[in-house]
Amino acid sequence: MNWLHCFWGVGAAISPYVMSFALTHQMGWQSGYRIIGIVQVLLTIVLVFSLPLWIRRRSSEAEVTAQLSMRQLFALPGVPQVLTAFLTYCALESTAGIWASSYLVQARGSVCPPPRSLLHCFTWASRSDDSYQDLFLID
Repeated sequence: MNWLHCFWGVGAAISPYVMSFALTHQMGWQSGYRIIGIVQVLLTIVLVFSLPLWIRRRSSEAEVTAQLSMRQLFALPGVPQVLTAFLTYCALESTAGIWASSYLVQARGSVCPPPRSLLHCFTWASRSDDSYQDLFLID
């Protein structure tokens, strides 16, 4: 999961810079989306071809785990509260990120030049770095 969060942060850090680069170089917003789309297609191709590397080898001592239904999972103490807190956090984070970008564009009357978009990217890059450090401390 830390790998997922780490590289999600990398994408969130790079994407605003790519879009502001496309907009400030008169390439249009469609080019920004096109660049990100091409990168995503390339990543998908790499992931599809790397699927055989993800197959786990069965050990001689098979670990037995219980399969719980969704109803049983939600009945565990604290699960509904944790899910509510997580969804609230995600909603607030997304709203703040989208609002800040929209506000800067509308309040300044133009797109953010690259230095400002780099500052926005730094926020996401630092969060990605936290997940990257967790990879070595937790995993």
